[in-house]
Amino acid sequence: MEPGDASSVARLYLRILKRRDRLPSPGLVETIRRFYCDGPFRQADIPSLVHVAEGEVTGFVGVHSVPMLHRARKLRAAYCGSLMVDNRSAAPLAGAMLLKTFLAGPQDVSISETANAVAQGMWLRLRGHVLAPNSLDWVRVLRPAGFGLSVALGSGLPSRALSPLARSIDALWRRRSKKGSLVQFLPDQEGRGLAVETVEPAEFLKLLDRFSGDISLRPDWSNGYGEHVLAEALDKPSYGRPVLAAAFARNRMPVGAFLYHLEPGQVARVLQLVAAPGHMTEVLPGLFADALSRGAVGLRGRSDAAVADAAPGQSIAFAPVASTLVHARDAELLASLRAGDGLVNGLAGERWSRLFGGGLD
Repeated sequence: MEPGDASSVARLYLRILKRRDRLPSPGLVETIRRFYCDGPFRQADIPSLVHVAEGEVTGFVGVHSVPMLHRARKLRAAYCGSLMVDNRSAAPLAGAMLLKTFLAGPQDVSISETANAVAQGMWLRLRGHVLAPNSLDWVRVLRPAGFGLSVALGSGLPSRALSPLARSIDALWRRRSKKGSLVQFLPDQEGRGLAVETVEPAEFLKLLDRFSGDISLRPDWSNGYGEHVLAEALDKPSYGRPVLAAAFARNRMPVGAFLYHLEPGQVARVLQLVAAPGHMTEVLPGLFADALSRGAVGLRGRSDAAVADAAPGQSIAFAPVASTLVHARDAELLASLRAGDGLVNGLAGERWSRLFGGGLD
């Protein structure tokens, strides 16, 4: 991919992924160009790829590089975004050629966290592996009436008009309930004695580095990479305003941190959730209580091994939305990932970019 391809790629993005047949906005074209061609941590020998037929861009796979650590060893990871091919009947092998070329690159590990069923099949045929705990989205209902309204109508005018009624129903339900359930969270009864406080970006990055330090494969947040990713991740107007918070035990020891985006009356989007070893079962209710206090009707996030282990008793529902897949030639590295010992989603992955929730389409 060359910078001049950004407009063609943006049209593919709208037509194939968003099902919108119109010209892309200048903001979308610029974001695609900047993210895939001019990012400060882009590796020139690990480029995004286009498929060209008769002079026209008819396929694309977006690739961005991530500096990572496997224990103490520095390595390069490459994330593969959604495969896009226009008129697949005319070029049935275009997607396979794009993926095969990407996987043959010089990166130490290749990852995708947005693969659909077709892409997953191609990855598996090329000796890729599915990371099952990272391939699910989790949902926690906080206010049942508000949650149902948000899911059914989104955040438009009809939803806003019915919000007062939903709040009244939820308040009545809460007064009559004695305990939490799958469709309601009661922080006074389900809390674990944690104190949740908002933190500045610099403090959040310190906690992120601290809590990911025991994970075998993780991003190298140093040299400005963490600051770059977090600055981009905070700006997601389609998801609402960002909340950066840390969870503290009674002795003021930090035990977790999270980033989510919130529009009151809607389902909040959790982008990053980390906890000290053994503390995720406490941090999850702290996250739920914090989002509830800010007006969220529910929460949605990406699962991982730590969340999956802590899920029993949390009234969390899981759903397959997209698969997280990996490909690596190093057997030890691959073993760490397949054992769930890797931080590969959220700020470590690709969903931090403004292509997710940036209001550009």
